[in-house]
Amino acid sequence: MLKEKILNIGDKVNFRCRERDWEGIVLESYDPEIILLKLSSGYNIGIKERDILDVKVLEKAKEKDKKDFVSEKKKIFQM
Repeated sequence: MLKEKILNIGDKVNFRCRERDWEGIVLESYDPEIILLKLSSGYNIGIKERDILDVKVLEKAKEKDKKDFVSEKKKIFQM
């Protein structure tokens, strides 16, 4: 059964992928199949949605932070 998660720009998340786990802040992505993350190291990475096995939202974006971004929500489907 597929589960759906909705991520907002600015949410702190943990993605479990096939190769490893990634933790970071969701950034705006212009490619609908790629989720951009700002890592704690300062680097940005793009992760293909199909490579994400599990999503945990660690912290929702603060209301103040949400206003700084274009309102965009990203739906993630998980198995």
